[in-house]
Amino acid sequence: MTLVVLTNNANDPIASILKNDAHIIDLDTLLNQIDIFDKITEQQTKINWSHDNYTIQNSNETILLNRICHLGLDDVKSFASEDRLYSLIELQAYLGFAVSNFKTLNKHKSSSGTEPCLPLPNQWELIKKNTDVSVPNYYWGDPRFNHLSLEKRIFGDIYNYNQWRPNQANDEHVQFCYQRPSGSPYFVLSIGGESIITPFENNLPPPCNMLPIIAESCRQTLNLYIAESLFFIDDDSITFGFMSPLVNVSQRNADFNTFCHQTITRDHHEA
Repeated sequence: MTLVVLTNNANDPIASILKNDAHIIDLDTLLNQIDIFDKITEQQTKINWSHDNYTIQNSNETILLNRICHLGLDDVKSFASEDRLYSLIELQAYLGFAVSNFKTLNKHKSSSGTEPCLPLPNQWELIKKNTDVSVPNYYWGDPRFNHLSLEKRIFGDIYNYNQWRPNQANDEHVQFCYQRPSGSPYFVLSIGGESIITPFENNLPPPCNMLPIIAESCRQTLNLYIAESLFFIDDDSITFGFMSPLVNVSQRNADFNTFCHQTITRDHHEA
């Protein structure tokens, strides 16, 4: 079975690991180099992408790994500035249509064909509702009624997963803030039902045995196939920080390449 990896850019670490085992299609290639000859009838939808004398189709012999994690105006910067917004809307509509017609390793996607990248408050509420894992204290509303103490308070953006240093608001009208959980930070990379753990600092002790199980529960709750998550561990207390399809810290792990390649290859052949 042919594996096709659709990614924002060819530098995506997951796509880089699979470059010898899959057809890698980044957005720039899709927009500027691929000839698209899709065909829709009452009986079926055929996706046909022609690239480098090779045709990619949504057949039973093809499986797609979707690594499109976000879509923005930067993704259509090759278009004239006055056409970019329209082009972005068209791209979102087409990817939502095309990805839904492939057999995929990712079982969930947004309406625009991207991996589900939920804002922090939505992640925390879903984790709190569907698991037994603790989440950070946060406030999202009129700054005048902010109930959080100044200790460990972080002002950020609901889509900025990487802000965990306490800071002060640059604008008195900032409406979103949260508190850094107590404990040491550990990153978990989950693919399917497997995981590897990377301490944020080299001198941290091994985490508890429950962390992979907890991370898997969170991954299933947030509907991601590949997920890097942050947890804070303080003795027996574990607090969820965030989960993202983007992979950053886990690349430090000495087992990263082997783990990703073996796990995705296994799922590809078992699909």
